Amino acid sequence: MITSSLVLAVLGFGEVSYEETAILHPPPLDWVDFGRRVCFADADGDGAQDLFVSDSFHGNGKGAGWVFRGPSFENGKFFTIPTLVEEGQGFVTGDQFGSGVWEAADLNGDGFADLFAGAIGSGEFGFFHGRAFVLWGPEFDTYVELQHPGITNGVHFGQYGDIADVTGDGVLDVLVGAPLFGNPEK
Repeated sequence: MITSSLVLAVLGFGEVSYEETAILHPPPLDWVDFGRRVCFADADGDGAQDLFVSDSFHGNGKGAGWVFRGPSFENGKFFTIPTLVEEGQGFVTGDQFGSGVWEAADLNGDGFADLFAGAIGSGEFGFFHGRAFVLWGPEFDTYVELQHPGITNGVHFGQYGDIADVTGDGVLDVLVGAPLFGNPEK
């Protein structure tokens, strides 16, 4: 039986002295995969970096995330896509929200970090088709889903991705990967 899972934040790494902070999985513990993906960004616009942590097995594999407000990283705020969508449109067992890309940046220019997250197990458009989302900070209670209509079973859309100004226009762009697209073995 899994009793806990943790993320270790090493603060000031590279300095002569640094601080280690252990962040334990908040209860309740079920299929623990806490720490599958982690990243830092200023979620609430206070100037301190906040820690985003995924647990892709939470809720029998539906997946979930937490944001721990820095600099103390105490009292994580829980969020998950199933709480955001209408009845019958949420994730099901095995969708694994938080199993793919997990990056944060201020994508809409409002001063709050937004979370770019993948769910590679989602089968809405086929088995392990995958899905990707941008959840708007600071509350992460609204989102936009990123989709590719030509992708079918087993491609893991949303497993990888990045946030960067690819076009050089000063606006951040979101890149989404589907590593098994076009794989004749699938």
